[in-house]
Amino acid sequence: MSDAMVDSKEVTTDTAPEWYVTWVEPYVAEPVLWPVAVALSGHVMLLLAPVLLAVVRTRHPSAILLLLMLIAGTAGLIRFEVMHRGRPRGLSGAIVFTWMVSILVAIVAFRTDFI
Repeated sequence: MSDAMVDSKEVTTDTAPEWYVTWVEPYVAEPVLWPVAVALSGHVMLLLAPVLLAVVRTRHPSAILLLLMLIAGTAGLIRFEVMHRGRPRGLSGAIVFTWMVSILVAIVAFRTDFI
């Protein structure tokens, strides 16, 4: 294969910004920091579940707008990781896990009238 056939937009792992490498990547790459990542994820779940419940129960425009902004932020973070790392990795997995558990908590809370 010649060099002319290689795509000039090939993604390298060296393109991640310094703040990502310093403040985000260690929490999903280093097993010793996973408890911190789980604690942060739990706090995010405490925000997401009530927002999901508010959207389902009230359908208030501000709750829907907040949910759409959170979804856009999530998509932006996953896109960022794919752009700079070439594929979804630890951060994307943590984000998907956080959303899945938040949805599960919201379903349980909705059915039990807990929140």
